[in-house]
Amino acid sequence: MNSVSNGGERRKLAAYVLPMVVFFVWLALPPLCRKLGSAFWLQAPEYWVYPLQTLACAGVLFWYRREYEWHRLAGIFLTLAAAVLVFVLWISPQAFFGVAPRTDG
Repeated sequence: MNSVSNGGERRKLAAYVLPMVVFFVWLALPPLCRKLGSAFWLQAPEYWVYPLQTLACAGVLFWYRREYEWHRLAGIFLTLAAAVLVFVLWISPQAFFGVAPRTDG
């Protein structure tokens, strides 16, 4: 029974760690692609890397969906609050704080 419990703990750990690992691996691809060549798909990899990064992370989250404890209502509200905070501070600072929009990068 100990090995079954240990396997369950490993799966739960993987469920929480792998999505971030997959995200960072895909995040490292654009700079590497730019060094490989001059083709458009290598010089502007954001157009295909970021959508694939999103799909890969969503796939990992879907694969481990049973490991997440969605039944806790407080966790859902905390998640939504964190999402709103990220939106306000990262995605839309120019709209909320009057910061000039970024034109490069």
